Amino acid sequence: MKYTENMMAWQMVFTKCLYDLFKEADAFERECNVEVDIVIFPSAGPPYVFKSSCVERQVRRFRKPNLKKRRNMSSMKQERIPKRQAKIDPLSKELERNKEHEKVPSKKSEEILEKCYMKDITALNLEETDVLLKKIEDVQNYLMSKDGASSSSVMPKDGKD
Repeated sequence: MKYTENMMAWQMVFTKCLYDLFKEADAFERECNVEVDIVIFPSAGPPYVFKSSCVERQVRRFRKPNLKKRRNMSSMKQERIPKRQAKIDPLSKELERNKEHEKVPSKKSEEILEKCYMKDITALNLEETDVLLKKIEDVQNYLMSKDGASSSSVMPKDGKD
């Protein structure tokens, strides 16, 4: 809305807007079951108040909340902290144990690896890779000769698909 210089026109626009605002506030209160307090300070003239009897009470209610409630909430929070900490401590210890357990391979798995002489394929050099491929081919040939046609459909002898 553009600023009106004519005082009479300004007063009419102001009054109409004020009426519409109070009407909407009243409808908002009824439809939403809330309390609405409006104070308007115009540049000239007295302030306009909607629901003036409640304004001071509402302002006091929100500016100075009940200290007793605040203390109760604070003490409840303080009581919850040790309880939650007591639940967290065993869980964090168990988590640390699990992390340590994952880092260190078990003795059983180490024994199995040693018995099987297993190595990581990515750590093989060229000669070891050739030996491994030869062993795989030998196993493939053995399986082909043993099963005949049934295994040939799974893995062709020449290695092509």
